[in-house]
Amino acid sequence: QLKGKSGIFSNSVFSVKDINEKLIGYLATGSTLSVTPNDGQTVDFMVVVEGDTNGDGVCDVLDVSETEIIANGHKNSDTLQCYAANGWVSESIDKSAYQNAVNVALVN
Repeated sequence: QLKGKSGIFSNSVFSVKDINEKLIGYLATGSTLSVTPNDGQTVDFMVVVEGDTNGDGVCDVLDVSETEIIANGHKNSDTLQCYAANGWVSESIDKSAYQNAVNVALVN
């Protein structure tokens, strides 16, 4: 959780937006972190939170359920969901991705 939807750190200005370009106060899979250092060159980072396949910023039972549905072929996944479920391997979501989501959720 960030202290605000935008702010200043290390002489840079930052903001975080969700996939709908709405400013948010947390990092979640699919959100964009924009950082503008003093030189004025904005750099955007696409955020992936390990295990966060539903894009709410945490890995919990909802993500485990989402990952299971995708792994069983009942729903398609996008690349960011694959990265989140697999810990940066973007091939597909399978049983090992499901197990990874369970492990991450249990730690949280």
